[in-house]
Amino acid sequence: MDNNERMLNLMAVQIMRCSIENGEPDGHIDEPLARKLANGCTSYWLKDAIRSSLERDPVDALNDAATLVEIMQAVCDEVIAS
Repeated sequence: MDNNERMLNLMAVQIMRCSIENGEPDGHIDEPLARKLANGCTSYWLKDAIRSSLERDPVDALNDAATLVEIMQAVCDEVIAS
């Protein structure tokens, strides 16, 4: 394990601890999700979207995410076609 991996693991643990200290339900922030939030390659936009989605009804959040995928796929298709 290199230094970057160790740092990422430490940040993931800190995010999970913070989640528990802030009264979030157990399992609300699990290790893979904490690692994604701690990863420097994950955009701030995606991190914010994940955090805000976790505060919502999961079905509503998933439906909105699916709608966003459809919209962005259409935008990409249009760009590629032009």
